[in-house]
Amino acid sequence: MIQYKRMLEKTGGDARIDRKQTKNAIMTAFYGSEATPKRVFGEGQLLDIFTETMEEGAPYAWELNQACL
Repeated sequence: MIQYKRMLEKTGGDARIDRKQTKNAIMTAFYGSEATPKRVFGEGQLLDIFTETMEEGAPYAWELNQACL
């Protein structure tokens, strides 16, 4: 899972994020969920890193997703 690895790199490997939960946040985010990513990452730096990683890793899909919301 590329997005998971990118998130770990951005945190310097210090973040305690679970691969399975990250996958769940990614999949549900593409279906319009904002609650699941917030539940998984909180409302702080990790959520910001998640959003940034999604913007960089899947820019067109993420842009379309945001436009639909």
